[in-house]
Order: sequence, then C-alpha cells, then structure tokens
Amino acid sequence: MSASDRIYALWEGKQYAVVESEATAALARGGLSAGETARLWGLIGLARQEQGDVDGARAALEEAIMSAPVEDRAAWQRHMAQLALHAGQALLARVQAGAGDAGERIDTLRAAIAWFESGLTVAADDETLHDAVRTARAGLWPTYEEAATALLQRQEFHVARRLLREAQADEDCPPPVQASFREMLAATFGGEVGQLTADAIRRMQEGKEEECLAALDRAETLLGTIPEEGIAPKRRQELERRLWWGYTKLGIRRVDGGMWEEALEPLLRALNFQGVGADRQEETRGPLIRALDAIVDARSPLIQRLTDEGDRDGALVTCDKLWAFLRTAMERGIGKDELGPALEKTQQLFERLGKRKP
Repeated sequence: MSASDRIYALWEGKQYAVVESEATAALARGGLSAGETARLWGLIGLARQEQGDVDGARAALEEAIMSAPVEDRAAWQRHMAQLALHAGQALLARVQAGAGDAGERIDTLRAAIAWFESGLTVAADDETLHDAVRTARAGLWPTYEEAATALLQRQEFHVARRLLREAQADEDCPPPVQASFREMLAATFGGEVGQLTADAIRRMQEGKEEECLAALDRAETLLGTIPEEGIAPKRRQELERRLWWGYTKLGIRRVDGGMWEEALEPLLRALNFQGVGADRQEETRGPLIRALDAIVDARSPLIQRLTDEGDRDGALVTCDKLWAFLRTAMERGIGKDELGPALEKTQQLFERLGKRKP
C-alpha cells in the first residue's frame, strides 16, 4: 500500500490531524513520484481545511497543483476552487449577519472577494464563483458609504478621506457610486475646515493666539487644496467667511492689545478673502490701517535716535521695514489715500536719511 493510500484511509476515518502529520512525514522522507507527492500535499490541504485552517489549506493545495502531473492537475484545481468558494462564503456570511462595524465589514468583504478571485484563477468559468464575486462587490459600496458616514459624524475626517479614496481607487467601483463618494470626500474637507476654524476661535478665547493662527493657517491651506468642483460655491463662501472672521478677530485683538506688528499677518491674510464682500473687508481694513499708523509712530523715534547716533545703516533698515509693511498693505488693496499719514511720515524719515523712498 502506498503512503497516500494509507493516509487516505486515515482521511476517510476523519483523523485529520494524523493525516497532516503522517503526510508531512512521508513528504520529508522523499523518494516519491510526482503524482504521489501531489496526493500527499492534497491530503494535507483537505485535512487543514477540515480543521479550519483555510490559509494553510490553500498553501498545501498550491503545492499539490504545482507537483501534480498534467493529467492530475485539474482535480486539485477543483479542490482549490471549492476551498476558495467555501472560505469566501464563510466570510460573506459574517458580513451579511452584521458582524463587526462597517470598517471591519469592508475588510471582511475584501477578504471574501480575494478568496473568490483566487478560485477563479484555477476555475475561470465557474459561474458560482463569478456570482459570489458580484454579490460581495455589491455589498462593498454601501458598506463603504456607511463607514464613511459614521467617520464624518465622529469628525474623523482624515480616516474618512483615506477610506473614500481607497474605494474610489477600485476600478470596479461603479460611476454613480464614484460620484456619491466624491461628494462625501468634499464633505470631509469642508467639515475639517469648519472644525479647524472653530478650534482656532476657541484657542483665541483661551489666549493661545499662536495656536489660533496655526489652526487658521491649516484650515486655509486645506481649503486651498479643494478643487472648485469639489465643494459647492455656497459652502466655500461660508468657509471663507469663517476664515476671514477668524483672522480679522485675531488681528483686532492684537491691535487693541498694542501688538501692532503681530496684528499685521492675520489682518493681511483676512484681506485675501475678497469674496466676503466690501462691508466685511472694511472691518479688516480699518484695524490694519490703525496698526500701520501705530507702527510708524512707534518706530519714528527709534529711527530718529539711530540717525542722531550716526547709525545710518540701522536707521535705513528700520525705514525699509516700515516701507515693506506699507507696500504689502497696498498690494492687498489698501489705497494710498487711506495710508496717507503713515506714507507721509515714512517718506520724511527716508528724506532725513538722504534717500528716496524705494
């Protein structure tokens, strides 16, 4: 009696652990024909399958297929296809029973699809496997939507984006589903911008102004990454108004606290949001002009002292800095007439140093 016949008798007796150990030992001894080697590997695969080790079963059946003579190969390929079908169906049943959260069900569905597709590599015409793939894929897209919706509700925007992009990257994702996922992706950006602006205001109220500015900067950068078609115009305008208000509020707070230079950055950035309208822009322009006037008034005595002490280079550096502030404001739309007193004082400072304004 050959080793495979003896071990097959153990298989029929449902002694699966013994089948695996005996077949493994026989293979280790060697000296077997290709057909005998394939049968032993196949018995190991079937024994592992019965013991619930589907991954181990697949590895053994792959060895059986590779070892088998051409005339025996189809039989082991059928066993592999059956293993793939049963393993995938078990995973699909877990999903259909509602086991795990949506994210876990996505992973389970993808694992089921991988099993079914592995079966199709050895049984390309198996309609049962094709139907199983279609069923699993049909359940995949609503599960992605469910998972992304839950993440949005929890404001886990980064994770939601990763999940939605993963779904969109799947070439089998249907066009209507792609469109729905694009809308959800836009919602993650809009939601995160809103979250960051709210966090910025909270930081400002706590007196953490640098953290406030950093949060506004992140929100503005994120908003800038959203393509025009990626978010509704009305929603974009709403987010821009929030950013404008956050920058303006921080700038005014700093002006009122005598932090004039520190007020310039948020106020100048607020002016970038032209879409908020002229009335709102005026709320930014006034504090900005006040800050510039105050900076010029504060720096003028220092420049005069440096000049009197013969430090012309130091005085020029300070004058140039004043002019840079004023020039930037004009580039952002502040008129020369609005900056009249500050411009005139700065020009006079340059003239005292014997230099024309840049």
